[in-house]
Amino acid sequence: MKIERLWNFVIISDYLAKIAKLGNAHCLKKNIYFQKKSVFFDKLIRMEVTLTTPPAFEKTFYNFHDKYEMLGHSFDPKFTKEQMKPKWQRVCRFCGRSKPDTTFKSDAHLIPEQLGNTMLFSDFECHECNLRFGKYESQLAEFLGISRTLAFTRNKGKVPTFRSADDSLRAKHDVLNEQDYVVVSRSDAADGSIISDIEKGSITATYTKKPYIPASVYRAFLKMALSVIDGNEVNAAYKIALDFLNNTGHIKFICGAIAYGFEAPFQLAEHPYFYLFKKKKPDEPIHTHFLILYFQKFIIGFPVPFHKQDLSFYGNPFQVLDFPPMLPQHQLKETTEFKRIFIDLNSEERVTGEKEQINITFDPAQAGVSAAYSPLSGKVKERPFDAFEITEIIITGHAGNVALEELHQAVKKNSIQKPSS
Repeated sequence: MKIERLWNFVIISDYLAKIAKLGNAHCLKKNIYFQKKSVFFDKLIRMEVTLTTPPAFEKTFYNFHDKYEMLGHSFDPKFTKEQMKPKWQRVCRFCGRSKPDTTFKSDAHLIPEQLGNTMLFSDFECHECNLRFGKYESQLAEFLGISRTLAFTRNKGKVPTFRSADDSLRAKHDVLNEQDYVVVSRSDAADGSIISDIEKGSITATYTKKPYIPASVYRAFLKMALSVIDGNEVNAAYKIALDFLNNTGHIKFICGAIAYGFEAPFQLAEHPYFYLFKKKKPDEPIHTHFLILYFQKFIIGFPVPFHKQDLSFYGNPFQVLDFPPMLPQHQLKETTEFKRIFIDLNSEERVTGEKEQINITFDPAQAGVSAAYSPLSGKVKERPFDAFEITEIIITGHAGNVALEELHQAVKKNSIQKPSS
């Protein structure tokens, strides 16, 4: 399999050390070695990273590489708590205030904690701005729907319980015998929300998402981007973007508020990470900065709006550049397929009643040797597989089979089915 090489860069960070302990996939263990203890970290890891892309995206890669250069990444030690300024020295990047006009009592996350971030922080976000941005991040969480639960994404140490808008579908995380699992339940087995294709080995569940405001989701992405760009450049070149983020400027709406990217067929990382790019030619009619964010199964590209050098392009043909999925080579396989994602966030109106699907695959051969299990009685009967009878789906966070007793305990504890009289 031919894999094109993209960027090489060296990471020296305790963030990688923490991830390595968790066995995260993007640690190339054979290239890792420890350096001596420093003032800031007990352990530093130095790792050479090579980002690659599948052959199908070779043309996209060359085009993106010709126009952008890598400016930064989430593995920089400056984003760790150990590097943060004392609170009395801090100035809020988003409102310009410092003590005593505001406080910095909150631990501000560079990427929302709702996406699983527990390691990347900032010292330039005051408490009041943190609370305001938290509302945008909550809208992002509603937009993502059930995916955070299915990915075992922890927020404040817990995987969130998901309920559909009409409470007909629920996903609840728990731990049994020191193993993570999620029980996906529906309240009515006859509601037609779950269909199956036995030949292809797939189960599709449809549910109604909770309401969300697209523009607030867009602001959540914008806040992340303005957090990772150098603060001096944000203050000098992104005043309109800051006004839009804070709802203090005359621009209340962006035509072209989009994010786009890919969904991978596997979990990319337990903790979110990002790469930041900057265009090579200032007069190129593309966005100056481009953020690529990785979390759960998603690779999201975000062209950052309103850089002062880009304003002259507005109203004229303005290119939104495509980008390739970029991962360490060991994560890409010849059969890896990426699903395209395009997110239209061009509305301040609350979206209600939006349908979303989750797809679960299984070995088609197993359907021929299936049995029916009742979560209420715990009894098992040999019967042909019938998706219309599915009331619960168990998703484990580990490989291997689940014992029947474990299955009974998990379902009995988390089912939303009601016992019949």
